[in-house]
Amino acid sequence: IEQLQKDGYDCIMNNPEDYLDTLLNAAKKNHHQLKIYQGEARSAALGRIHAGITSTRIDIKNAMRHYETMMAKVIEPMISISRFQGGYCDQELINYFWKIIFKNQFHDSIYGSSPDSINHTVENRLLNLRHGLNELIWMNFRYLAESVDLSVLKENEDILVLFNTLPYQRNDYAFTSMIVKDKNFVLKRQDGTIVPYEIMNEVKATSHDIEYYNGMENFHDAGEVLEGTKFKVQIKIAASFLPPMGYEVLKVCFHERTSKRPEGDVVILKNGAENKYLVMHIQEDGTLSVTNKQTQETYHQLNTFVEKGDDGDEYNYSPCIDDTEIRINDIHPMITCIESSSIEVKYRLEYQIQVPEKVVDHHRVQALKPLKICSDVSLKANSQTIDFVTKINNHSCDHIVRVCFEDIYKAAENCSQDQFGTIIRQNVIKNQKSLKDGATEYVLPIYAMQRFVKLDHQKSIMAVLSKGPLEYEIENNQKICLTLLRSVGKFGKADLLIRPGRSSGYRMDAPSSQLLNQTITSEYSLFFGTKEQMSKMIQTAEVINTPVQTRYLNDISRRENLKLDWSYSAITLDERVEFMALKKAENSEASIFRILNNREVDVADVELFIPINKRCYLCDVQENKQTEVENQNGKVIIKNIVSNTFVTVIIE
Repeated sequence: IEQLQKDGYDCIMNNPEDYLDTLLNAAKKNHHQLKIYQGEARSAALGRIHAGITSTRIDIKNAMRHYETMMAKVIEPMISISRFQGGYCDQELINYFWKIIFKNQFHDSIYGSSPDSINHTVENRLLNLRHGLNELIWMNFRYLAESVDLSVLKENEDILVLFNTLPYQRNDYAFTSMIVKDKNFVLKRQDGTIVPYEIMNEVKATSHDIEYYNGMENFHDAGEVLEGTKFKVQIKIAASFLPPMGYEVLKVCFHERTSKRPEGDVVILKNGAENKYLVMHIQEDGTLSVTNKQTQETYHQLNTFVEKGDDGDEYNYSPCIDDTEIRINDIHPMITCIESSSIEVKYRLEYQIQVPEKVVDHHRVQALKPLKICSDVSLKANSQTIDFVTKINNHSCDHIVRVCFEDIYKAAENCSQDQFGTIIRQNVIKNQKSLKDGATEYVLPIYAMQRFVKLDHQKSIMAVLSKGPLEYEIENNQKICLTLLRSVGKFGKADLLIRPGRSSGYRMDAPSSQLLNQTITSEYSLFFGTKEQMSKMIQTAEVINTPVQTRYLNDISRRENLKLDWSYSAITLDERVEFMALKKAENSEASIFRILNNREVDVADVELFIPINKRCYLCDVQENKQTEVENQNGKVIIKNIVSNTFVTVIIE
């Protein structure tokens, strides 16, 4: 800079916005015609793409997706609901955990392309998030327990609190785990209306770590379960009665009985199930055949597991020489029905197979190690999805496991969700520069998504919705492949088949990225609908990723407390759009509500319902007020939210 100043140049420390304005003004002044480029910057002629990095350390990526979603879609909305009711939470506490999330989102941290020391630091932050975010959730239940008017409760009555953090009524089921003194109890709303529930056959294992001690379960109750004086009960409740963006308190009335059960439409079949939307059959090899009853179309070869070698590093997937893909379903699984009620039928598929132990000199070795896959397949009442929880117990190195779903239609392009809407991509990357012509790598059509992917055709919808695994590839213009496990052991590696020459990272061992002797859990769903149900599919993906929060509370005071109501709704939003955030303003006591139009249609006017005593303003992302929007007795109309954009409003 000193030399430039000596040569007569003025040097200014700038920012990207002003720098771009300077360039554009200079181009206009000098009559330069600037080229416009559109689409993703995925050219190996200009730089390395590192396809496959989106599934490196998939355990960390799945966990980070969970915590990101919980902060934005559950925790901050819960705190906002409590604040609307007079509660308080220091914003610095929330910001503290956001900063931990941001630290884990640094380039090398979230990529997983790091030496083991960095990956272990990321894991420690995940532990901090697990404890901290569960404590933030518990604070809201504790506030209600201390504030709701509980003077009407009898000695044999406790409470169950449920939070719906979506701004509309939902049609799924809320899960809760309870340690109770009597297995006979009835759930009632404040007016005495009975809320039916279904006791689950399968009792999920729960930890007695701090987040359970501070809410869901405590050490004393857990000890009494071991002694036989209390019982662990896990139930599901139809969530349709819950208010939008709000809570409801239920009475847990012991020593009472009811024959009422949730009304469901699921019918169990031989190795299958049926509801009003779908018919599901599990074949001998564990793959699913599903009929979409709205279109009378049947899909086959769904939930097919495949395994192959991975000669790559933490940056790139790279194939082995002379490798053969293993179709795990060729080893027929053990099939067990573990839930069979009118609200849910669930099967467990268990596969035991031997796969090559590792890769040496670009080839897979002959020695074998066990690979176990346990996939729970569920059909719920009134649902257009089939839901999967798949656990992979890994004992081999240098390989990749994917789950595949074959559409009945073909398309040359796919449609997946990005941050603000959808993106269309080619299944096969065409006209790419070759390695011999100087490309940095051979670009594979391996892509990242946010919550869903489908083939881009105008036929009936079959879409993969995911809560954690976010890497996919389309094969033969028909098969959607979702990566569930990627096991590699090098930070950087030279001379890969798809990336010859120097390594991208240092040539160091990173044994933790092999995920040896670990169990990787993935949750994903298949949505089936008509071609007109794109918006329904997007909303379903949001519901799946935003579960109802529940806590059974028995350590309560049966007093008036602050006389809060047993049910409350803070905000209701037009279902054609999605909420991005409901949070406290950074520099005031107001609330920030962010609305996203990700439905690919222009929406002229969006109805937003807020308390009648609140004022509403449009603002920028820095939360500076712009114009006031009239509150018409609780209804606010936000106009002209363009597709793939969002607006931010202040509610004060």
